[in-house]
Amino acid sequence: MALLGPSGGQRLHDLAWGRDPRTVEAGVGEKSIGHEVTFGRDLTERDDVARELLRLAEKVAVRLRRAEVQARTVALKVRYTDFTTLTRSRTLAEPSDVAKRIHREAVELYDVLHRPGNRIRLIGVRGENLVPAAASNALWDDDAPWRDTETTVDAVTARFGAGVLRPASLVRATPEQRAPHARQD
Repeated sequence: MALLGPSGGQRLHDLAWGRDPRTVEAGVGEKSIGHEVTFGRDLTERDDVARELLRLAEKVAVRLRRAEVQARTVALKVRYTDFTTLTRSRTLAEPSDVAKRIHREAVELYDVLHRPGNRIRLIGVRGENLVPAAASNALWDDDAPWRDTETTVDAVTARFGAGVLRPASLVRATPEQRAPHARQD
């Protein structure tokens, strides 16, 4: 107690016994929402990567809508076979919770990184800089028609289960479905 003084010593004693007058704030929201997948076999084809980005963008968008937030930034994570990991992000003009927008941005970010023959081990999509869903001040919402469609799909999924409705490009077997040892993170 001599090192801390009477006040500091008493404070440390109280904290050690679980006594703390400060309030606990348990309602801290998420900072980002994302999904990534590690493949059992490396991806090399751009179309396979784009399809996987769509699947991940769909998951991210559903979670954004459930949390009633929108992402101002879309981030892409790519890990190659040699474990080199690159991340790229882009801030949107208006925040979004729409898979089509998130996918488009993620594919554009990937196209900058893509080199034929690169072997991809892991890919991820993340929405960052989250804002409340009603926070947009835009006069016109380009995402509105797609948001309506996606919220309808959310309602159908809630009623009939996951996978009942999905984009046609995801009906084909995904690379992870073709590779029996794929692992999702």
